[in-house]
Amino acid sequence: MLEEIKSQVLEQALQAEKSGLCYPTSGNFSMIDEERRLVAITPKGKVRSTLKPEDIVLIDMEGNVVEAPEGFVPSSEKNLHLAIYKARKDLVAVAHTHAPYCSVFAALNLPVEPVLPEANRFDCRCPLAPYATPGSQQLADNVVETLGTHGVAVIMGQHGMLAASRRDMHDAYIKALYVEDVARTYYRMAVLVGLENVKHMSLEEYDEMMIALGKKEY
Repeated sequence: MLEEIKSQVLEQALQAEKSGLCYPTSGNFSMIDEERRLVAITPKGKVRSTLKPEDIVLIDMEGNVVEAPEGFVPSSEKNLHLAIYKARKDLVAVAHTHAPYCSVFAALNLPVEPVLPEANRFDCRCPLAPYATPGSQQLADNVVETLGTHGVAVIMGQHGMLAASRRDMHDAYIKALYVEDVARTYYRMAVLVGLENVKHMSLEEYDEMMIALGKKEY
């Protein structure tokens, strides 16, 4: 069931790993079938390179397993993914990674500020969601609240980062990639001049740029 969506989830999860956004069993990826309201999500504790599309777990909006191979269970962060899909009907895919530079900001409980024009790939906003125990409902609630009605990326305090898409799984991966790109530059700027001296464009400037480029999504 939902073979195309499962294939997308696995393909982009593998691509994220190849791009250095996560290690073989860290991070989790999902995509929702909007019509059936079923979610295809990466399984818990499985090495991605060994997976086939049919190994991607299918769950309903309450987290119940609809389809999975024997011995496979959904990611321990399923509550996080489901909470986002319940709160934001415009979002269809979620990529949660422990990308190296984003993880530095997460460990320091700092947002990723938009220091490059490339930040427009994730709507120029990547605020900090307060820490909560991984896999907990509190973490899910914190991320949903931080995303708000328009956000598509957050730094999860002392944890990692998350990017979501209004389009598809590939777009969620691309957003995650660009958050890490901006975080890497931000980190290097901080090393050279000190975190307190890093300058970034205002969100108003980014909004104007995005509107001019036709990239404003809300």
